[in-house]
Amino acid sequence: MPSILPKKKFRKFPFSIYFFMKKYLVGVLIFFLCPAAYGQPDNTVETTNHTERVINFHADIIIDTTGMIRVTESIRVFANGYDIQRGIVRSIPVYRTDKFGIKKKMKIDVISVICNGRYEKYKTKNAGRDKEIYIGNPDVYLEPGIYNYIIIYESAGQIGFFDDYDELYWNVTGNDWVFPIERASACITLPENVKCMEKSCYTGLHGSTEMLCSSYEEENKVCFVTEHWLAAREGLTVAASFPRDIIKRPPPPTPFELFWGKYKYHISALICLLIFGIFFYSTWLRVGKDPEKPVVIPAFNPPDGRSPAVTRYLYKRRCDNKAFTATLVGMAVKKAIRISNVAKQYTLEPIERKENLSGEEKRIYDTLFPDNKSLTVTDKNHKIFTTAMINLTESLQSSWNLKNYFLKNLKYVASGAVLILGLIILYVVIVGDITSEAIVLFTVPFIGLAFMLLTLNKFGNSCLSYIFKFIGFAVFGIPSLLMSAAAFMIVLVMLKDSWVIGTYVFTLFVCYGIYVYLIQAPTKLGAQTASELEGFKMYLKTAEEHRLNFLTPPEHSPELFEKLLPYAIALDVENEWEKKFTDLLKQFNYNPDWYDSDTPFAATNFPSTFARTFNSSVSSARINPASSSSSGGSWSSGSSGGGHSGGGGGGGGGRGW
Repeated sequence: MPSILPKKKFRKFPFSIYFFMKKYLVGVLIFFLCPAAYGQPDNTVETTNHTERVINFHADIIIDTTGMIRVTESIRVFANGYDIQRGIVRSIPVYRTDKFGIKKKMKIDVISVICNGRYEKYKTKNAGRDKEIYIGNPDVYLEPGIYNYIIIYESAGQIGFFDDYDELYWNVTGNDWVFPIERASACITLPENVKCMEKSCYTGLHGSTEMLCSSYEEENKVCFVTEHWLAAREGLTVAASFPRDIIKRPPPPTPFELFWGKYKYHISALICLLIFGIFFYSTWLRVGKDPEKPVVIPAFNPPDGRSPAVTRYLYKRRCDNKAFTATLVGMAVKKAIRISNVAKQYTLEPIERKENLSGEEKRIYDTLFPDNKSLTVTDKNHKIFTTAMINLTESLQSSWNLKNYFLKNLKYVASGAVLILGLIILYVVIVGDITSEAIVLFTVPFIGLAFMLLTLNKFGNSCLSYIFKFIGFAVFGIPSLLMSAAAFMIVLVMLKDSWVIGTYVFTLFVCYGIYVYLIQAPTKLGAQTASELEGFKMYLKTAEEHRLNFLTPPEHSPELFEKLLPYAIALDVENEWEKKFTDLLKQFNYNPDWYDSDTPFAATNFPSTFARTFNSSVSSARINPASSSSSGGSWSSGSSGGGHSGGGGGGGGGRGW
């Protein structure tokens, strides 16, 4: 928009006063001269095209000798109430990438917004790396027609300084408009008596080098205009260079400032990682270092006569589905129940021989067979199987305190999460190039994780404690997981935009994951128990037992096979245990009385096939079928022809709302 003040006034008045007077004089003139001064659509221009679009986009950019630029964008749109209902949203990037590939934050100050000749209501909102300007009244819907929007804003630090010239490289329209643009143009007004040295303009999608645009000069002004429509996501980018030292250059950076500006991301990342590394190593050395592991001695009996369920519980340090399966098989081998498989449907039949069952096995028996009737292994009985699993877990936890065998050190895990939070904030403070939204997505998961771990560690194993643990997981854990997924997506974007920031955050996550794993440690009793279990497992899976140097190994027999089968299932070596007895079972024509099937019994692959299918059936039986059915000097140059559409400062896009 050309200035309405004489040029001699511009020399006499300061830059800010000039724009102040210009802004209000322009508003007054538009008010009296414009036929749409009261915010009604301007339909004086007839159109047969009722597609929502930008009819004309023009930007006047005035460069002050201080380096400040004032941008006046005149955006003429046709609205028919589809996307443009209340007004338009203009998004302007607040970050600009320098020639080193580093994002730098730019200040965008909105001065005023005008629609059809009057000052319009607007609000600004930070949206990631953009500042969005919502123009319009949320309670007022526009009539179909043509609307003229004028946005005036200022920005500093957009001038590029080079050895032989200075330059403004500016993305006029931005490449994120959802509407086509019939015509786009821009005029750059240089300081008084300054001539343009070189100029270029680029059109098309982001990265395009096509130049379907023309330019002309008028004294200290250079203008650009497109030669054809711009489709959605296409834009106009312009660049103009002029003699150096017209714009007041910032003082030359010191060697340290140059070094820090180039490597601050790398150095900051290394410092933060070093801090975490010191915490990692010192706490691991104090509480996470495993005690010396005792010598593994092969044994052909379960350590201390423990049941299959206890063996599995101490082996995996948790009660899982396979612990339940091993328990049922152990009860069957002891002739307390019979397992039948008819038409690929498992059924459990009670035999009322409970005298030789362990404590947790008796509790499972009483839960599954309260009336001594057979029970089908199907999800129709999910309540019974779920209750049995809960009772098994409670029985094991009350009799075997895992803290005596293994320390999870959740306090240190939570402390590590808090430290990660602090390091991310420290990194943001140092480099200052991460948005507030990204900070929230990075930090909230660690806060939630810390609170969740403290919640889980605070309560015991009573029924009420499980309720509090569930609430802790639901309130802190699930949101943390969801926000972690969002944070991971931001990391992927950062890896694309800045490999240093993305790599730092990704490395921090990986290091924390390793720390969570390594900070857990067995006690001396736990190390001894693990060694004993490893010795027993060694016997179960070793085919040639003479290699274990047994003095009096047990004689192979069908009784030995079925006695230790539940333990082989508990220790995940049922396949190896089967291979040791295949020939023997064939020789004895083995047909277990604790297992019945409608298909002929075959010793080959029985343990592995039976364990796999039975464990799958038991796991499925615990699922509720109803629930399972749902689901600056560092800027790159563009004036000499080496630029592209979307390059330089400015940019963004727009849409309706």
